[in-house]
Amino acid sequence: LSIMLGSVYHIGGAFKKTLRALSFIPIPYSSGDDTEYEDRFSDVKSVDLNCALLNIEIEEGDVSDLEVSYEGREELLPEFQLDEKTGTLHISQRNDQHLSDAHRDSDLTISIPEGTALSGLSIRLDLGNVDLDEISANDVTIDVDLGNVEGEDLDTKNLHIEADLGNVELYDTKFEN
Repeated sequence: LSIMLGSVYHIGGAFKKTLRALSFIPIPYSSGDDTEYEDRFSDVKSVDLNCALLNIEIEEGDVSDLEVSYEGREELLPEFQLDEKTGTLHISQRNDQHLSDAHRDSDLTISIPEGTALSGLSIRLDLGNVDLDEISANDVTIDVDLGNVEGEDLDTKNLHIEADLGNVELYDTKFEN
């Protein structure tokens, strides 16, 4: 019984209202509202993402500053904070998000100026896919619990990828360690 309740709780589905009626199982109501957000950041030297439920695409783009673009559920909109002292852009999402309505996409696209080499790129993701295209960074660390990691034309000195449940596909990638 507990496995069934846990599965329904984490995945959502037809029994959500019944489980909400049981006060001992906290399942948040989802407003269902979608939102869009765009911003740009200058002098970014590294990017640190710590997110719960998100599809992430990081690409080299024809932009003058690092640009972020989010489309998805309003309650999953990440927070963006640039540490001007270190040049690290911290992108975080509350980790108390439940996986109800997980089938609805929340997408974050990060465009890095052409020819920019980051000192570091760190991604910690609970659920979602990571897609990297034409990225150069000294250190790249990716840790995904449930989702796929795909990279093409990556150039890094140190590469560390952990994907607990999902595929990892790399094409035309250069790394030393």
